[in-house]
Amino acid sequence: MVDEAKHSSGATNGILVGFVIFMSMQNKKEPCRLQERVITFESTCQLVCDNWVKRIRRIIEDLGRRPKTLKVFIQPFAGNGKGKECYKRVVAPLFQSADIETDITEDRLSVFEKTQDDDPFVQCINHMDMSKYDGIVCVGGDTTVLKVVSALLLLKQVDQEIAVAKGFTPKKVNMPIGIIPTGGVNTIVCSCQGVADATTAALHIILGK
Repeated sequence: MVDEAKHSSGATNGILVGFVIFMSMQNKKEPCRLQERVITFESTCQLVCDNWVKRIRRIIEDLGRRPKTLKVFIQPFAGNGKGKECYKRVVAPLFQSADIETDITEDRLSVFEKTQDDDPFVQCINHMDMSKYDGIVCVGGDTTVLKVVSALLLLKQVDQEIAVAKGFTPKKVNMPIGIIPTGGVNTIVCSCQGVADATTAALHIILGK
């Protein structure tokens, strides 16, 4: 992500001081872990900044695969109950920096207060327009991921009029799924990325990996 950097001077828009590039890089001590890095280029010339920002944005767009709109499922009861806080504090700012729009559904019912018929994630998946999103993000642990994936797979079989029976071959769901690990058990994301880290997971999603 690239954006103009301005210094506040009491004016509404501030004074242009350059532009900023937000990028990801590997952690030297833990290669599987990614971290955000911010590089600032200083210039008070609006034309120079505009030209550089346009060129860099064009290069980023040409890379392709990067999501622009994501459906986010947040399970606040996962792990130590801080999934929602982690998303707001760590993940949301990164998505915002990458110009990614999000549509959030939060599970407000505990496991003891719901059944499969009134599960908010399942109900949302059964009625949502998949064409509106470039991917789905699960904020939670393995149970949250399995619930979302199961609902997506079942919906695909129903749409294709395929009988779900022992030994059948399910149709593939063509929807990228990202995982923000906030659960007590995060084996799935560890097997994919090598580490259960929210920042690393968010950066992988932003990069379309």
